[in-house]
Amino acid sequence: MQHSNPKEDLRRLARSAHAALREAVSEARAGFARTTKPSAPEPVVPPVPPPWDAVWREHDDNTRKYGLSLLGCFPYFCALACVTEWILRGSSFGLYLMFPYVVLMSYYGQKAIGFPCPRCGHRFNRGRQMRNACQHCQLPYGQRE
Repeated sequence: MQHSNPKEDLRRLARSAHAALREAVSEARAGFARTTKPSAPEPVVPPVPPPWDAVWREHDDNTRKYGLSLLGCFPYFCALACVTEWILRGSSFGLYLMFPYVVLMSYYGQKAIGFPCPRCGHRFNRGRQMRNACQHCQLPYGQRE
């Protein structure tokens, strides 16, 4: 029977483990190199816009609400001034009741004027002018694609 040296057995085991580890690392590096090669970028899919009829309807609603708030501000302010003068005898409380109306008017004005174009996403109107076509992609107002 052959006697083995425990130190020699330990060295042999360490060498085989080291070789196996080296082989595993080289395989992992090769697999990593295969997976990290530059490839063509994946196409970016834009989000699906809502149906165009709904977009134009919402814009028309906001424009109508803005126009009605502009037309209604003078009668509202006059009636409010008369009522506060008659009831409160010159108090400035009516100014506080005008503030929510002005905020509402500003909100609908911003939504109507800052409307994004359904096709390109840029502002449909530039400045305070209401346009008949998008200033960026020339989409006519109200067109359904």
